[in-house]
Amino acid sequence: MLDNIKNKNISFKEPNLEKYIDNYIDKLHLSSDIKYGINTSDIIVITIGTSIKNGMPLMDNLWNLIDEILNCSIKNKLFIFKTTLPLNTIEKIKNIFEENTDLTADKDFYISFCPERVVEGKIIEELKSLPKVIGGIGPISTELTKNFIKPLGGKIIIVKNPQTAEFIKLMDNSFRITLFGFSNDLTYISSKNDIDIYEAIDAANENYSRNNIPYPSCGVGGYCLTKDPYYLEQSFHDYGIERGFFSTWFYARESCNHKIEYITKIISNTLESKNIPIKQANVLICGITYKENIDDTRDSHGLL
Repeated sequence: MLDNIKNKNISFKEPNLEKYIDNYIDKLHLSSDIKYGINTSDIIVITIGTSIKNGMPLMDNLWNLIDEILNCSIKNKLFIFKTTLPLNTIEKIKNIFEENTDLTADKDFYISFCPERVVEGKIIEELKSLPKVIGGIGPISTELTKNFIKPLGGKIIIVKNPQTAEFIKLMDNSFRITLFGFSNDLTYISSKNDIDIYEAIDAANENYSRNNIPYPSCGVGGYCLTKDPYYLEQSFHDYGIERGFFSTWFYARESCNHKIEYITKIISNTLESKNIPIKQANVLICGITYKENIDDTRDSHGLL
């Protein structure tokens, strides 16, 4: 990836990104040496990816990075985390730093969580316009982060601690999956009752400000909506067990996962009704990426 950037070879579609690479490539120092990068920087922005397996967060990438950071000088450094994280991860990182050094958070080193909220295909535009949520481990961390982030544009929203900022990021995508799960579940009713779901949703939304019902789909994939609701569910899990059922966003995520089985069953039944063996059928699938007008196929239900 670093060689691609150096050669101005962008392997994914993002409007206007090439222009910025052209303008700023000579000002960038690109390196895969983490220790060198941290020791020679005052501000470290961490965007490392995390994932999920069987509904549980996979955080190995992050914890391996934290181990590497502990081999560096962190005194007077500001660490801004933008990676989507389970609740209280920043607090754990702060404690690890303090336990492994003689330094004090928000005095000798600084940490904040400022979640990334842009969508692929509109990253440049939204970096300039969307509000930026900042939760620091203390007032100095928050102020330093604000001063760094502010030139990007968009409103700065300060919350009282990192876990609130972590919560907001998880809320964003869990809210969206809940909406999509609702729409997808409607299709099970409409298909059995001679109802055109698109006509029904259009009519329900039209000139009615309290409705913003999205269209259903073959499911909901992508890098964020696939894992973020499960990250939030980790903090809800004990209460879910106590009351006897889990969260609305958990069931919405599960419903969207099930939509793959539902769609393939419809295709299979349709082919069977026409006496066409499924292994001999030509099936055109339109929409392989997880959202429109991008080239990213990560966790796309069109592929599953």
